[in-house]
Amino acid sequence: MTDSNYLSTEAQAQLGKQHYDIVFDFSSSPQGGSIKRIAAYLNYFSKSPIRTLFLLQAAVADQLGPKVGVDIVKIRKSAFLRALGISEYLGFLKVKPTWLFSYGIPIYQPVAQHHWFHISNTLPLALDSLPKSSINYYRQAVLQRQLRKHSPLCDVVSAESRFALNLYEAIDLGHPQQVVLRNGISPGALDFTNTVPATPKHAIAVGTSTHKRIALTGVVFDALKAELGLSKLVIIGHPSEMPADLLHRIDVELLHPMPESQYWPLLAQASVFISTAVIENSSNAVLEALALCPLVILSDIPSHREMVEADDIDSLIVEGQPHFRHDNRRSTLRLPVWDDSISVMLGKMSLSSN
Repeated sequence: MTDSNYLSTEAQAQLGKQHYDIVFDFSSSPQGGSIKRIAAYLNYFSKSPIRTLFLLQAAVADQLGPKVGVDIVKIRKSAFLRALGISEYLGFLKVKPTWLFSYGIPIYQPVAQHHWFHISNTLPLALDSLPKSSINYYRQAVLQRQLRKHSPLCDVVSAESRFALNLYEAIDLGHPQQVVLRNGISPGALDFTNTVPATPKHAIAVGTSTHKRIALTGVVFDALKAELGLSKLVIIGHPSEMPADLLHRIDVELLHPMPESQYWPLLAQASVFISTAVIENSSNAVLEALALCPLVILSDIPSHREMVEADDIDSLIVEGQPHFRHDNRRSTLRLPVWDDSISVMLGKMSLSSN
């Protein structure tokens, strides 16, 4: 595992002289759903004859540890600066890899034979979902301009939902081949599928960012509390992002983000999962709730509809906002695993692990 501050260390230079079938640039995000994808890809390609190099943020590389069978370069500098194309951190690649797979960072230079851009964040494609006065709006607007400028270099663009690809098309970012690479259920989560929900019953929600509309989550909880016999709402997120009136309620419990090993049993003990997000690419939390919770209440947005496919749902209107219920106990869904997604990607790349 090579450490890099964009300096051409001897070890990094040696890696740059090798030919890789795929270079995975996962250095854009140190948290959230990307960690699950990174861990799944590292595990898969550590057992594959396909030559791969992973570019990871240092904190992520340290968290996941080295993997035999793959090469890893740790990147330390600002993800936002790299998303704007300010840093030449791919310059050490002296031999063009067959594919560059870039997770959330636009393709700025033709460093590979083929270039694959994965939409990790739908917000640059849907600025109307953000308050125009927010710092995040400015950041995402700048990122959208970079996507527009550099999209011609993309051979393939992928996302975790058809909805995200439709957003990409709507703002006219060119016409590369499009692929849906769905998120997968982590094997460890499935160990909790037979967990009996705790009593008294409670609901759970994950995420407190603006687009999660956590204040509306509280309203949905109140609307269903008596009907479903719920005693409290557990929210996993950051107190700084919580509305004060929700934060100080006696029937609301706030928990800080935690490792999966602690989160999965907590999710499996909940009677109801609630997501009131105004926009999502494809939520890992919702996917895991479909596997582990008896009931989910979801905002009626395209990516949530995609996740439940053709299963029966019950419509629900709260505060004028459309939602739906999905009873997982009656579900016929086949929830995807990560190997499904990776197989789709390799098929498009004309690469084989055999």
